[in-house]
Order: sequence, then C-alpha cells, then structure tokens
Amino acid sequence: MTPFPIPAPAFKGNSRVVSAGSAFEWLRYGWFMFLVIPGRWVALAACLLVVALCLALIPWLGILLVCVLVPFVAAGLLFFCQQIASDQAPGFADFLAGFRSDENTRHLLGLGAFYALASWIVFRVVAFFGWGRLAGYGAMPDPAGFTAVLGG
Repeated sequence: MTPFPIPAPAFKGNSRVVSAGSAFEWLRYGWFMFLVIPGRWVALAACLLVVALCLALIPWLGILLVCVLVPFVAAGLLFFCQQIASDQAPGFADFLAGFRSDENTRHLLGLGAFYALASWIVFRVVAFFGWGRLAGYGAMPDPAGFTAVLGG
C-alpha cells in the first residue's frame, strides 16, 4: 500500500501512466480524509450550498459569481485536504486559501472568468440545439408533450 499522502513525482512534462486500480486507491484516500473530520466536511458542504443558492438568487450576476468563485472553492478544498494529509486540523479559515495572496487570487480569478465564459458558451449551444424543441413539446396540453419532454 502506498503511504498517505501519495507522494507526487517531479513533473518532467510527460503524462504519468498508472493502473486502473489507482482510481480505487484515490477514492479510498478521499474517504479516509472525510472520515478524519466528517462533521467539518458536512458543515463545509452545507455552507457552500447555502452560499451558492443565495448567490444564484441574484439575477444574472449571481450565476456569474458562482462560476467565477468555483476555482477559489476548489483551491480551498485542496488546501483543506493538504492540512488533513499533514496531520493538521483544518479550520474554516483555511478554506479561504485562494484569497490569501495577490498572485493566487489573480490566477484563480482568471481561471474563474474562463470557466464562466466556457459555461455560458455551453449553455448557449445547448439552448440553441435543444430547448426550443423541449419548450414546444412541454407546451402541449396532452400527455404526449410530457412524454416527448422526458424522451419517450
């Protein structure tokens, strides 16, 4: 069994090849990280959900903010995991690691803007190709419209 945390080899520009069973090892390590402090993970997830839902209530700007903040949330979760892996007790302040330095904040903000733009493009493509037909079927008063919307 590989020691925990998994040591990362030096990056030489080539992709690593690992066995398919490594995915199960990574899931097991993730589960162990959850079991160390399950209450904090659940509380953190609940807080994230509440913040995302509250931001989503703001018309147009809310969804944009949620998309822009995704990399900051990911950085906080990774730092949270790093604290657990180094046998330290992470707190909720550690979750804000992405906002701590100007350089990180700038890079994460750029990544968030790219993510928001990519999400908007995907949303528009899906809307263009699929929603018009679904909206038309959904407006039908008989059960056939409902069946068509569900793909039947």
